Amino acid sequence: MLSIYFLTTILFGVVCATVARAKGRSFLTWLVIGLVIGPFGLIVGLLPRRARAGRLEPCPACAEPIAYEARICRHCGSHLEWLED
Repeated sequence: MLSIYFLTTILFGVVCATVARAKGRSFLTWLVIGLVIGPFGLIVGLLPRRARAGRLEPCPACAEPIAYEARICRHCGSHLEWLED
């Protein structure tokens, strides 16, 4: 019975970290969150990011820092679609 608990805890941690990594978040941080709060961490990890004014993010194409609210990168001209995730 105890081994099933540990297996499900590890499963939630790994799944939560994998989802977070796909969204560009820290794998290790979300692994710990998934291990500690299990399914609730997975639910929070699946939520979209909040847009915060003034936050800089790297451009997916050229990795230059640009405003999170930007629709087109001022460095490389690529179209950004992260507001829709």
